[in-house]
Amino acid sequence: MLSEEEKARYEELRAIIARLRAPDGCPWDREQTHQSLRPHLIQEAYEVLAVLDAGDVTRLPEELGDLLFQVLLHTQLADEAGEFTMTEVLAGLAAKLMRRHPHVFGERRLETAQQVVEQWEELKRGERAAEESALAGVPPAMPALDYARELLRRAEAAGFAAIEIEDLRTGAGKQDHYIAAYGGVNHFRFSNADPLVSGGGGYVDEKIRDHWSKWMPLFSTGIHRHAEPILKETGKRIKAGMATGALQRTLAMVEPMKLALLSGEMEAVGEMLDKAWKHKQAANPDAMPAGAVQMYRRALEAGALGGKLCGAGGGGYLLLVVPPRKWQAVADVVGQQPVRVPYGVGGSTTIFVEQR
Repeated sequence: MLSEEEKARYEELRAIIARLRAPDGCPWDREQTHQSLRPHLIQEAYEVLAVLDAGDVTRLPEELGDLLFQVLLHTQLADEAGEFTMTEVLAGLAAKLMRRHPHVFGERRLETAQQVVEQWEELKRGERAAEESALAGVPPAMPALDYARELLRRAEAAGFAAIEIEDLRTGAGKQDHYIAAYGGVNHFRFSNADPLVSGGGGYVDEKIRDHWSKWMPLFSTGIHRHAEPILKETGKRIKAGMATGALQRTLAMVEPMKLALLSGEMEAVGEMLDKAWKHKQAANPDAMPAGAVQMYRRALEAGALGGKLCGAGGGGYLLLVVPPRKWQAVADVVGQQPVRVPYGVGGSTTIFVEQR
């Protein structure tokens, strides 16, 4: 429980922040918004991490105080705007901690830390909306490598079946997150029960989106594999440091890829996708199905510039970058007609019905 001095210090701090925000308070504090404070929140969090990494416990109180100031300032802004109050923040946190620890506040009994972690993930899945992905909620503002690691961790924690049931309603294989990272090509969804493929484009100029559809055909590899062991192996390789370099090189191309896509520079897009293909193979050689690799090599020989497997491990579809004049040559070596992908402005568009 809080001591009288702790209560007094807390009230004093809240009063100081309110005074800073008052009409006759600090000009800088008065003009802040949730968005303008964003970089300061990130900076203070990293300064806490720096102190922890240095093992300097003497500086930790000051850095934690700076981080707490950001929390209190955001709450003051919200209170003034009628968005929420500190009471709601504290009550929500208390309720979550009790809900996520039934082995402490309920009847369930756990013996190990690993059991607690597994229970935590199970409870999170139960709280998640029925239509929400098992990978939803990973902050995109995280550093790229941490973001990728967290996606892999969640995929492994959720399990192959959970991902497919929630996101695909099928056993075809979950699409990986890199297709979203490449800006503009938001997602692909595949279904066996209703065998169609859906794709979504970003909010970009219609001419650019039409340009994409002329350069990026989609092919079915006819391959369906379980993604679970592949995701687990990739996760192990990352933890062991065996895949870190390849993953960093791939993620370093995200922003250049986005710029190339938005400017319609498809030759550059193809070149970067081909590099990313090689990086992914280096990160985990088993991530690429042999049949898809052979299909990709034949496509390159026939004039494709690069490509992307859609389906983490499953690899059911191959998205290629192909100059329009080379489409038929690529189709001949792949053994099927290409599908032109009509990228929509927002939401999904049906683009392909698989022939059975």
